[in-house]
Amino acid sequence: QTGERRPLGVGAGSLALLAALDDAEIEDILSADRDRTERYPRFTDEWLRQGIRDAREKGYTKVVGEVVDEMWAFGVPIRDSQGRLIASLSCAAVRSRLQTHSEEAVASLLHAEAALISCLFQSTRSPPTEGEQR
Repeated sequence: QTGERRPLGVGAGSLALLAALDDAEIEDILSADRDRTERYPRFTDEWLRQGIRDAREKGYTKVVGEVVDEMWAFGVPIRDSQGRLIASLSCAAVRSRLQTHSEEAVASLLHAEAALISCLFQSTRSPPTEGEQR
């Protein structure tokens, strides 16, 4: 739904963000969001932890039918030139439109676009002034 707010980890893009954080931050977020994730019964702490492990191993997230039945979604983190997490990028479609493509092909396209966005983000930022840290 347009403008809907979901807990971090509910959806491919936000799961990509969550997986990119360090373990202590993840545990803090899971603990703080426990009441909010009850609205999404498929997104248990165990499911989220497994999604994080898978994302770290594969380099992308995959959410199949957990948010919307028959919806497949993939997500990747976007980092700046220093490797800091700045955003995520995701693609979602009904299963019949995505299942004809391999996961790796979709993930590869997302990674390429994420790299482009990262470069564009860097080129539009003004250089820091003397004494300013970024």
